[in-house]
Amino acid sequence: MVKHPVILRGYQAAINDRSAPPVLVQRLDQEFIPGLLDGLRRKLSAADLGQLSDSSLRLLQPIHRTFNFVVVEAVCDRPGSPRLNPQDIASGGFVVRRVQNAGDEGWMFRDDQVIGWARPSDAKLDPDPAQRKPRLNTGNPHINGKLSRLYQALEPPAERSHRLFVAPPDVCAAAGRTLLYGLIPVTSSERSEAAQSVEIDPEIVGKIMPSFLLGPKSSVWPDIGPAAITAKAINDALGSDPTNALSRFMQSLRLMHFGWHAFEGTESAVILPLLNEVTLTFADSTTQGLGDFLSRLTTSFITGTGSESAIIPPTIWPQPSTDLAARLQEAVARSLETSLSEGVPNIQRFDDDTASYRIHAFVRVRCPDGCPPVLQWAPPSEPFQIAPWWESGGAPLHTISLPDFSRDSVKKVKPNIAFKVPPRLASLLTQKPEDLAAGDGTDPGGGLTLGWICSFSLPIITLCAFIVLNIFLGLLHIVFWWLFYIKICLPFPKPQSSS
Repeated sequence: MVKHPVILRGYQAAINDRSAPPVLVQRLDQEFIPGLLDGLRRKLSAADLGQLSDSSLRLLQPIHRTFNFVVVEAVCDRPGSPRLNPQDIASGGFVVRRVQNAGDEGWMFRDDQVIGWARPSDAKLDPDPAQRKPRLNTGNPHINGKLSRLYQALEPPAERSHRLFVAPPDVCAAAGRTLLYGLIPVTSSERSEAAQSVEIDPEIVGKIMPSFLLGPKSSVWPDIGPAAITAKAINDALGSDPTNALSRFMQSLRLMHFGWHAFEGTESAVILPLLNEVTLTFADSTTQGLGDFLSRLTTSFITGTGSESAIIPPTIWPQPSTDLAARLQEAVARSLETSLSEGVPNIQRFDDDTASYRIHAFVRVRCPDGCPPVLQWAPPSEPFQIAPWWESGGAPLHTISLPDFSRDSVKKVKPNIAFKVPPRLASLLTQKPEDLAAGDGTDPGGGLTLGWICSFSLPIITLCAFIVLNIFLGLLHIVFWWLFYIKICLPFPKPQSSS
């Protein structure tokens, strides 16, 4: 066992304060680590400690030229709280957990496979499985090895942790404390391996369902008339009145094909049989399932793969039963969830601008008898949010120098970037804009198959973009009234050249 219990607490805590949370320090120095250590030597000021008294503490990102640290101190749990000998610290670290009502969630992974945000089975468990005590110890290494493999699948996953560094001896001596610090990550490219789960609100599904699939309570629709459905009739209807019956019917058909995949793909194996439970009756007394009829219309007038130029609509078009309408709505919801899950990216670690986080710091203290180090956790830090990249704050403005707008200065700005233009695009660029606007352009694929290499001056491109930007800012100011907030121009004297 350790010589005596250890307390890990926030920097500059009172002598008898056992539950001081870790302190978050904001640095704007270019040499931010030496700046932090120098501040610890002379005792950090209130300005260095950020907005710890503010419940809406926000940490800026490195893009704001701002760096954030967590600082804690290790003391012995004895009268007077003497500082812990740094030699007794085997290692230290911290984890960043997302604040949730049911309990903070850690960024978990197992065997280098990222799980994502998940609640730890034990908030005080060592985040590194290699540092955890074995579940069972028989005293026999061979048997222990078999047991470790047996319980490997039951072992809680690892949690992404970040290192705490013990401050140099001169810093600890000057501060009179054993201090540990770590750089807080506020950006990450890590994504969970599993796709995000997508749930569709049944009420939303009900609103996008065509009226002829809503069940007996809905009026019989569509009223597309007895006339044959042709490509010309569809185009005339869309051109004259996009809200008429035929136009709305074709819009619903496009939704069913492209959104639900009702007539092709995996989802059609579920949706199409349900549609075919509705039987349509035609003027010649023949019948056909609704799904097959809609599939014919789709291939003929939407995808263009069908051979029919005219399709006669049915004379009897019943509504599905209440039970069938419910089953159709459920199948459509599952199809939409599948489609959305394919397009929704996996969860990125810090992609939620509204999420709150807390720092949970820990140290592993050596034991004098050779036993494994003892894990000691600090109280969690105050909650904080991470400011998005586009939010202003932190260091001074970034300054970009533009070339002077004169004939002589422009001549000095030589092309320094080249675009490799493929033949089809090169052929397109040689045509007159007025011909393209009038529809008289030629096929870019014809003629010579020669590509171009077009060189430009990047500073001139930046200058042109700046001029266009100011034009559009002025135009959009009429709508947003934003120039007072997003554009501030201050005059500065140009240095006189010495003669």
